[in-house]
Amino acid sequence: MRKIVLKFPNATSKNAIHEYLKEKLELPEYCGTSLDALYDCLTDLCEPTAVGVFLPVSDNDELDIELMCYLEKVKNVFLRAERDNSSCLAVFSDEDVWSEEEGGQYAEEDPDEVLSRFFESLDPLNQKK
Repeated sequence: MRKIVLKFPNATSKNAIHEYLKEKLELPEYCGTSLDALYDCLTDLCEPTAVGVFLPVSDNDELDIELMCYLEKVKNVFLRAERDNSSCLAVFSDEDVWSEEEGGQYAEEDPDEVLSRFFESLDPLNQKK
């Protein structure tokens, strides 16, 4: 199973976001730079793939509101593709480690540890029969 964590460190433009996705997900060169093309590539995945999607913090002054909205759309594409290709794609997002009880703070657990456990739970070799 492929395990990929997306954190979008250099989200300076829509093209930069798509180039980052192509690189991290090892998408084919023909995959375009649109949300529809991303969806098509994600629903065509044949190898079991778990993806953690963590958006940059919205109060980051370097990110404009338009890019933050676009990143939210990207995350929604992943969630929709997971629904339509659930046999090969599992998506884990920042909301899965967000704790409302903590006043909107991340849970005390390290998100990377939570991700590791999540990825482990998806691995068929670790699942009890």
